[in-house]
Amino acid sequence: MFDISKFPDKVKIEVTREDLIAFAETLRGDSDAQTEKKDRKFIKIDEAADLLNLSKATVYQLTSKKQIPFYKLNNRLYFKAEELLEWMEAGKQEVEPDTDEEVEDLIEDLRNRRNNFK
Repeated sequence: MFDISKFPDKVKIEVTREDLIAFAETLRGDSDAQTEKKDRKFIKIDEAADLLNLSKATVYQLTSKKQIPFYKLNNRLYFKAEELLEWMEAGKQEVEPDTDEEVEDLIEDLRNRRNNFK
């Protein structure tokens, strides 16, 4: 570690425009440029399995059946996290909301059951 108090009050440095933009994006948090970099980033099967909360064996099965988006290069599997998340969201099942009357009936039924156990 170094003692920052030993630095002079003013320090002159040269920074490239690219480094300055990267630094600004880091300060801003998730920016479009960072998102683009994440979208282009490939992950391996271990990370894909973790992301999907599946076993590696299940991910291998899904790729062999071509049921999941993946890339293959030199007999190695690669994935894009964004594509995997979109794939999962595409499988979302819509749920019909309960009517107020159904909810009230359910609450009443639960109250009756609770009262029967007293």
